Amino acid sequence: MTVKNNSGDYVLLTGNQTGALLLHYILSRKKEKGFLADNSVMLKTIVRSELGRAIAESYGVQTVDTLTGFKYIAGKIEEYRRADTKTFQFGYEESYGY
Repeated sequence: MTVKNNSGDYVLLTGNQTGALLLHYILSRKKEKGFLADNSVMLKTIVRSELGRAIAESYGVQTVDTLTGFKYIAGKIEEYRRADTKTFQFGYEESYGY
């Protein structure tokens, strides 16, 4: 994703920045519509910035760290689905995977 900076140039957002924007959008819309479950969770890999955690916490959403690679995020999603313990909201990893 590219955005225009203060100088008028277009710059590529990092995976952290793009993930944070997507996370904020998803959580804000779900909260606005009353669809944000009390047991919501957001998954991120251990090498991601903590910005996503701060955004999730502002919506009362728990953040769980996984090892690097979307296969670990997918594994946690499946674990939560099978156990019916948490409601997955969003996940992202360092190489622009969402």
